[in-house]
Amino acid sequence: MKHFYLILLAFCFCVAGKAQTTFTVINNNPTQWAALALYNWGDNSGESLGAWPGVVLYDGTTVNPDNNANVTVVKSGNTFTITLSAALQFENLIINNNNNGSQMDLTGVESGASFTIPAPPTEFYTCYVDDQTGWGGNNLKLYAWSSGQPELFGNWNSTLSFEPETEVIDGVTYKKFPFAKNDNVYHLIFSNNGADDGRVLYDIAAANKDYYLKVTASECTEVTVVTGITTVSSDSNADAPIYDITGRRVNHNYRGIAIQNGKKVIIK
Repeated sequence: MKHFYLILLAFCFCVAGKAQTTFTVINNNPTQWAALALYNWGDNSGESLGAWPGVVLYDGTTVNPDNNANVTVVKSGNTFTITLSAALQFENLIINNNNNGSQMDLTGVESGASFTIPAPPTEFYTCYVDDQTGWGGNNLKLYAWSSGQPELFGNWNSTLSFEPETEVIDGVTYKKFPFAKNDNVYHLIFSNNGADDGRVLYDIAAANKDYYLKVTASECTEVTVVTGITTVSSDSNADAPIYDITGRRVNHNYRGIAIQNGKKVIIK
């Protein structure tokens, strides 16, 4: 009986000793990230903050509109101080703009940690892909992620719906995937329309230049373009498709920085 009480005492001490987790998120892109939501997933914790996109931290006017008891949010300017209760299990946290196409992994969440949503980029580049996969049609899809950074071409679902323009360079037809400058290492995933099997992986040291890649069904290699003589396959006119800076196609009512005819434009 004595041992039973000692074990019970130790268990109560561990439970009582578990602390809250408080960290900050600085939102330097309130236009694209007008609302914030927090999602968790894991083998042990499950979706402890609810199904995607998770608990809403800020809906544009109100903090914690879901009144989730496990989350406390304090907003001061563009800084959000988020406290997760000691009772909440979490493993993999993802902050997103309430399912509006942007998300960011929060790696190493612990008390005192701070994460920054970057300001809108001002430099843009293109990933030119020579598609030699044999997957057919527009089945080649490109997704890119980096720890603690926004996804390069948008989230997984938006990349699956993206239809790239093409450009002929030195007699080779390339599919064009525009992206915003980021100086971090990115992990590229080429897939056959999102299928788990046969994915081709490739890392780039930094997203700060144009990349020319040859992709087969088994590997990706960087190639050198010598002459740079180009022919754009789509007409360069006002009716050409418009994409936002994450690569999502938008309609002609869109306003702000966009990509059209393979170039950065400002639509007012």
